[in-house]
Amino acid sequence: MVSGLVVGMLSCLLMNSAYAEELLYDPEPPVDSAYVRVMVVAASEALSVQVDGKPHGARLERGAPRDYMVIPAGKHAITLSAVGRHEAQYAATLDIIAGRAMTVTFSAMDAKAPPLLFEDHANANKLKAVLAVYPLAPRAASLDLRSADGKVSVFNGLTPGVMRTITVNPV
Repeated sequence: MVSGLVVGMLSCLLMNSAYAEELLYDPEPPVDSAYVRVMVVAASEALSVQVDGKPHGARLERGAPRDYMVIPAGKHAITLSAVGRHEAQYAATLDIIAGRAMTVTFSAMDAKAPPLLFEDHANANKLKAVLAVYPLAPRAASLDLRSADGKVSVFNGLTPGVMRTITVNPV
């Protein structure tokens, strides 16, 4: 069961969203800001996202990354709370660096655990899609990711907290 959960929460396929985001986002964030998106694995209910105490966008569902937010460079408090409630379930202060894109994942079952931060990279080849894997299992040793039939090795030696990508032909 753990391996199914790990694999289920392990990867975020950017292939389908890459085209939609291409229409919404420039390759580079606006001057003095960054693209930041949030993903949570451990929540049992939908969450709202606040940046510096202010609501920011639509609700966040477990295991699905939010769309990128444009956040000015500098220190910012990211808080997640159950929709309709005010007490924070997850919180972190992040130092946002201008010109970057990042994914912030709250993956531990302990709300006090710090989030994992992944720097996302732009897809330079618009004829290809990027498959990105965000290993989130905090106690897992190295993991391998194979195709459903087990015949194709997609990623070997995945380490928790270290994002890996591969460029593939779109399907």
